[in-house]
Amino acid sequence: FPHFQPFLTKEEEERIFLEYSYTGATTNIHPLLSMLVNYTHPVKFSGFDVAEMNNLHFHMSSFSESTGLGYLKQSAPEFVNYNKRQLSRIYPKGARVDSSNFLPQIFWNAGCQMVALNFQTPDVPMQLNHGKFEYNGGCGYLLKPDFMRRPDRTFDPFSESPVDGVIAAHCSVKVISGHFLSDKKVGTYVEVEMYGLPTDTIRKEHRTRTVPANGLNPIYNSDPFVFRKVVLPELAILRFAVYDENGKQIGQRILPLDGLQAGYRHITLRTESNFSMVLPALFVRIVIKTYVPDELSGLVDALADPRAYLSAQEKRKEALHNMGVDEADIVEIPINKATSFATAKSNLLRLNGTSNILSTE
Repeated sequence: FPHFQPFLTKEEEERIFLEYSYTGATTNIHPLLSMLVNYTHPVKFSGFDVAEMNNLHFHMSSFSESTGLGYLKQSAPEFVNYNKRQLSRIYPKGARVDSSNFLPQIFWNAGCQMVALNFQTPDVPMQLNHGKFEYNGGCGYLLKPDFMRRPDRTFDPFSESPVDGVIAAHCSVKVISGHFLSDKKVGTYVEVEMYGLPTDTIRKEHRTRTVPANGLNPIYNSDPFVFRKVVLPELAILRFAVYDENGKQIGQRILPLDGLQAGYRHITLRTESNFSMVLPALFVRIVIKTYVPDELSGLVDALADPRAYLSAQEKRKEALHNMGVDEADIVEIPINKATSFATAKSNLLRLNGTSNILSTE
């Protein structure tokens, strides 16, 4: 490299060594390496109030998973606010001598930026990590939701109530069939799970029937697996996992709910280590829509499909006619009358009721 120019001249390097002083825990750090650490300053965590008072965004603290869980249990909103201002790192506890992993979703919910895992273990937590950061091409950076970054917003990851400004979602997944799951005549079944906020997380509840002796093209045709109310879709992740009849995993796929498209979809599967399996896939139907409380579902259905509602009106009118009611005696009540949703629904259902007042005439 005849035209290569060194970053530092010999004189500059010697001057740095002469001026550099070693202190405390930095005695084993080379001066040139230490010069690169200019973005964050690792400090011992002394409390959320101390960090807020210091207000130094470049200070970063590390927490073992056990300590982090303790702070989450005790002061979850304060932990979220801390992560709005500065970086936190979570690492596995020392007792994990088998290199197992903890669930990173717990700390993502609090806005922790760096959740360290044992990459040598391809378990469910590691699969969640791969799937989540695959969403934007695996660049390694995902922007947190708006309310987890703004200093004027307070967020409790354990809350079961909808977040201000965030529309809750309703999701259902129907597993129809599998394709090229195995070259052996084995029974297979599919599990569908959701990870997110504690109130959104559903594990080990949705499973198809086992299709015996067919690893090539099993037909599951399951009833839809319903995730009725997803409070925070931006943090929710769907997990599809295919197992043989002995409980051994054949393939899996992690997909952020925020990146799913509704409709009939082929979902290609991955190995435990998140490598593409090429042919194995699941054929599913996904429905994603806005969450509607049960007490308003009838009204929303009527507004979404007014022709079906009018058809129901005609049936009711005919039923009243069969009971001797003259059509001229019925007052037409418009569906768009200026009233509350609950009152409008009451008006719609009033025709189905009976009066307990009998005429004496």
